[in-house]
Amino acid sequence: MRYLAADLGVKNIRVNAISAGPIKTLAASGIGDFRYILRWNEYNSPLRRVVTIEEVGESAVYLLSRCRAACPERCCM
Repeated sequence: MRYLAADLGVKNIRVNAISAGPIKTLAASGIGDFRYILRWNEYNSPLRRVVTIEEVGESAVYLLSRCRAACPERCCM
């Protein structure tokens, strides 16, 4: 992502990414041992919880807004 930001920044194109990790969704429930993956992430994350779908959406809205216009690159979550 940093390389993309460096290459595209000169063209005034912002590069952003959302790296949320595992999210509890219906599709994810089909992954074997997904509950254990979620539990491991909850235990090892600084907030002791996983990110919600709503938080990912809010981060995407922020990244697309003018509030981020001055930041050339950022990886959220």
